[in-house]
Amino acid sequence: MRLSKILTAVMLLSAACYKPTYSSDEDMGKAFRCYATDKPACPGGLVCCVGSLCGDALIDPVSGNPLEGSCVPPRAPEDLTVTPATYWDFGVKGSYYTGIANDPLLSGKDPDTGKWRCKRDDQNPDPAAEIKRMFEPNDMPDQSVSLSNPLPIDPTPTLGSAYEICPDQSAPSVPDVDVFKFKLSQPTKVLVRLTYKVSYGDLDVALFRIVKDDTTGEMKPQRVVADLTAVDNACLEAPNLPAGGPYYVVVRGTNSPEKPSTYSMNNYNIRVYGVQSSGDSCTVKKDGGV
Repeated sequence: MRLSKILTAVMLLSAACYKPTYSSDEDMGKAFRCYATDKPACPGGLVCCVGSLCGDALIDPVSGNPLEGSCVPPRAPEDLTVTPATYWDFGVKGSYYTGIANDPLLSGKDPDTGKWRCKRDDQNPDPAAEIKRMFEPNDMPDQSVSLSNPLPIDPTPTLGSAYEICPDQSAPSVPDVDVFKFKLSQPTKVLVRLTYKVSYGDLDVALFRIVKDDTTGEMKPQRVVADLTAVDNACLEAPNLPAGGPYYVVVRGTNSPEKPSTYSMNNYNIRVYGVQSSGDSCTVKKDGGV
């Protein structure tokens, strides 16, 4: 009887001290495998996931069959907010400006006048004339600046209209993009010329059209051609752009891998026009262009 009591006490003590550890190292292939239909699917506060899908999202809504997942710590909430910077997909940029960068003086307040340097005033219902000329905000399709209809054909070379890539005072950390739209009544060779000095801030420009996504059925921007070079000026050439539209020309500031939260700002001039007989063209194939 005495021995039995001792053994019972030892077993109870061992059970109270037993604290198993669970591997949740998914990258190393050591995480416990799981199915969301198991109750519980995972031990120790872990959740059953495959990539960004977790829990009931792993169960087929028709068959009820679950995907096999891994027991991992709960995922951080995914930010699904659509911003202009994420809406317009410029593609992969291969080169970045590495020279000495000058300050374009487009952020912060001017110490002499106390005014916000960027010509944006999104919260003001009656912005000043110089801000109205910038047509800000013009970041999304429904805010885009309408270009002349029809586009000028073989025009006399000019500097073009002046704009800025810089933030509004109410959202100084939000990247700015400028969007312009046009339509074509017939197939046309279209050129987009951007004039700026890269030493004051690297700018990219791309041409988009809105199409239906075959997978989701959503209407999304499709990149036609882009200039992602890190040099002075930029040029896009669409040799035979089909009639219709609208087409969207989008200008952005670059954010490098070394400073992902900071994007470049700059002043620029833009021209968008058709080419028929002049033979005008972009002379250099562009990084990210087609």
